[in-house]
Amino acid sequence: GLDLRRLARLADLQPLLAKEHYHRTGTLRWFETDLVKLKDVAEKVASFRPSDGASGRFLLAMPDGGGDAQKAQEICRRASECAADYPVAVGLPRKSEAMRVLARELIALEAVRAGRPELEGDQVARREISARIAAASAELEELLRASVSAATWYVRGKAHKGRHARALPKLLAKLIDDTFPDAPVIHSELVNREKPSSNSQGAVRALLHAMVSAPHEAYLGIEGYPAERGLYSTVLEAAGLHGCVRGAFAFRKPRAQARIGRTFLPMWKKAETLVKAAEEPVSLASLHDLWAAPPFGIRRGVLPVLAMAFILAHERSVAVYLDGIFQPDLNEFLADCLLQDAGQVSLRFVSLQGEDRDFLKALAVTAGEFADTAPMPEPLAVARSLVEFAFRLPGWTRRTLSLSPAALNVRRVLLNASDPYSALFMDLPRAVGGMSLMKTLPQLAVALRELQDAYPTMLDDLCQNMLRSLGHKGDDPERLRERARAVTGISGDLRLEAFVTRLMEFSGRREDMEAIASLVIHKPARDWSDMEPRQAAFEMAEHALRFRQTEALARVQNRTPTQHALAVVFGTGDEGREVMTSFDVASSDLDDVNALADRIMEMAQTTGHDREVFLAALAEAGLRMAGGEAKDALSELEGSIP
Repeated sequence: GLDLRRLARLADLQPLLAKEHYHRTGTLRWFETDLVKLKDVAEKVASFRPSDGASGRFLLAMPDGGGDAQKAQEICRRASECAADYPVAVGLPRKSEAMRVLARELIALEAVRAGRPELEGDQVARREISARIAAASAELEELLRASVSAATWYVRGKAHKGRHARALPKLLAKLIDDTFPDAPVIHSELVNREKPSSNSQGAVRALLHAMVSAPHEAYLGIEGYPAERGLYSTVLEAAGLHGCVRGAFAFRKPRAQARIGRTFLPMWKKAETLVKAAEEPVSLASLHDLWAAPPFGIRRGVLPVLAMAFILAHERSVAVYLDGIFQPDLNEFLADCLLQDAGQVSLRFVSLQGEDRDFLKALAVTAGEFADTAPMPEPLAVARSLVEFAFRLPGWTRRTLSLSPAALNVRRVLLNASDPYSALFMDLPRAVGGMSLMKTLPQLAVALRELQDAYPTMLDDLCQNMLRSLGHKGDDPERLRERARAVTGISGDLRLEAFVTRLMEFSGRREDMEAIASLVIHKPARDWSDMEPRQAAFEMAEHALRFRQTEALARVQNRTPTQHALAVVFGTGDEGREVMTSFDVASSDLDDVNALADRIMEMAQTTGHDREVFLAALAEAGLRMAGGEAKDALSELEGSIP
C-alpha cells in the first residue's frame, strides 16, 4: 500500500491561494491540499478543522486501482456533503494509475537511499539515486498539479469541472466568498495575519496603549510615523472607528458612509447582539472566536485592536471585567491583559430601567462630589466613578474595621463590584438600610463622606496626640521646629535623632504626620491596618517624652536651651500626667532666685518630713503653678504639709 502522507510530503503539495479575495479585502486566505485514500475520504471531510489560518481543504482521493470510475465519483460526491462550516473539495485525479506507479517508484528510491549500506562508498550511485528521486518527484508534482487543475471537484455535493485554466481560481474565489461574505476590508500586512511578527506585536501593543491613554486626541496622540501610526491609519481611521465626533475625537461604530467602514458593520452588529443578549459576561475570547469564524474570518493578529475599539466605542454601555472583577478604568494594564490572554477579559451590556432614572441622576450628582468630574447619569459611568473612588482610598481605609456599619458595607460593595447595575440599584441601597432608592441617597452620601474623611481624621488625631505629648500649643509649627533644631545631635540615639529630624521638617501637613508615624513604627502607611495607628500613638508619646528630657538637658552640649523644663509624669501613654512650662530668668533676678531657694531649704529642714514627701510637695506645687488640670494622684499629701 501507498503511504499517502509520505507521498504528499515527497511531492511537496502547495496550498491553493485565493488571490482575488486577497486583493479585494487585504486578507490572504488559502486551501490546504492533501492526498487521501478513496475509502477514507468521507471521514477526512467530516473531521476537517482548519489550522494555521487555512480556509478549507482540497482532497485528491486515490482509488486502490481497478475500480469503477462512476462509483468512485459518487463516493466523492457523497463525502463532500459531510463538510461543516469550512468548505472541503473532493476530487479524483485523472491519471491515478500513472501517479500510483510514480509514487511506488519514488518511495522505493527513498527506501534504497536510506537503507542500502552499499551506497556509502559509492558516490556515483548516490548521485544517480538522488537524480532519479528528483526526477520522479518533479514528474509526480507535475501530475498532481495537473490533476488539481483539471479534476472535477465536489463541494457540498455539487460538481465543479475544471474545463479551463481559470476554472480553479474562480472556484477558489467562489468558495471564499461563500464562506466569508462579511469579511471586512483590512489592508494591513503587519497585523492582518494569524501570527504577526514580534515587531508587529510591539506595534499593536503601542497602539493599544495609545487607544486607552489618549482616545480624545487626534491620531491618539501618536507623534511622527512609527509602526503604530500606520496601524492606526490602515485599521482604525480607514474604517472610521476613530475620528472627530461633534468637534471632539472619540471612538465610534464603523462609518456606513465610507466604503471600507461599511464592510465592518456586520461584524460590529453581530458583536453588539452577542453582548446584549447574554445574561452573563461574555468572554472576549468568545468574541474573538465569533469574528474569526465564518462569515467574517478576521485574522487573529488584528483582533485585539478591533476588540479594544469595540470596548472604547461602548464605554458608556458595556462593563469590562478582568478575571471576573469589574474594571472602572480602561488603562494600559487592561490593554496588556487583552493582548496576552483575551480569556481574562469579559464584557457585559448594562441597561437601565425607566423607574431607576431619577435615582441614577441623583446618584450621579452625589458621585460627582467625590470625583474629579461629575459622571454622566448612566449606570456604567456612575458605577465606574464610585468604584474608582473606592480604589483610590488609602490602604488603611480599605482595610480598617473602625468605620460605621454602613460605611463598611458601602466599601465592601464598591471594592467587590462585579455587576454595575446590581451594585447601584440593589447592593448599595441594601448596604445603607435597604429603604427605597431615593431615601437611601442621604445615608449613602454620609457613608461615602465617612470613607473619604476616615484616613485624614485618623492622621489629624495622631497629630494632636503628638503635639500634646510634646507640650506644643498653638498652630504655628515654627516654634516646634526651633525646639527640634535646638536638641538635634545631642542624644546619640539614632531613633530619637530620626524623630527630631522629622520634627525639624514638620509643617503641619498630613503628609508630614504620615511620615513621622511610619518612622516610629517602621511600617509604610500603605500597609497599615487598625493596629498601626494605636502603635504609632504610643511610640510617638514615648519619643515625645524622650525629646522633652533631652531638651531639658541641652546644656550638656554647651547649648543654650530654648526653655527650662520641669517634667512630671504620672501613669503611662497618652493618659499620663505631665506638665512642661517655659520661662526665662534675667540676670538681675538671680539673687531673688537664690534667696527663695534658701528659704525653701530652710523649710525642708524645719518641717521634719522625709525627702520624698518634700519633693512630691514641690512637684505638686509646680503642677498647680503651671496650671495643671484635674487633681493629681499626690493631692492626698496636702494635709500632711504645713
